This record gives sequence, structure tokens and C-alpha cells, in this order.
Amino acid sequence: MYKELILGPAYFEAKKFLRESQYWSGDDLKSWQAETLNDLLEYAVLNIPYYRRQVSLSEIRKSCDIEIKLSHFPILSKRI
Repeated sequence: MYKELILGPAYFEAKKFLRESQYWSGDDLKSWQAETLNDLLEYAVLNIPYYRRQVSLSEIRKSCDIEIKLSHFPILSKRI
């Protein structure tokens, strides 16, 4: 109880996730990575004005291939 008050519940959730995921197969890991990246791309389109203007959410959602989804996102430099 004392540790949870200091470290917070997010710490213990992350620790449990890491403990379980270290034994995932390569396919399971790739699947989780693709799902997490997909969530991040959708978040960017929904919440960041620059990406909202540059990328269509429907294009992101209709594609199954993560490489195709990434190809819709422009490569950024310090100069936009």
C-alpha cells in the first residue's frame, strides 16, 4: 500500500505489462506494435491541427497495412 501511494497505480500497471510482454512471441509483439502505432496515428490526426490538415482520418482507418498508413504522414523537418 505504501509503495502504491508513492509510485502510483500507473507504475504497477506498467510493471505488470512489462512482466507479461517479455514472453510474447515475435508475432504477438509485432501485432501489439502495429496496434499501438495505429492508435498513435489516429490520435495525431484527431488532436494535432497540422496532421488534421495534412492527413485524412478515413485514409488511415481504411488501410490495413501500417506502412501505407505511415506513407500518408509527411516527414517533418524544422522548417515546415
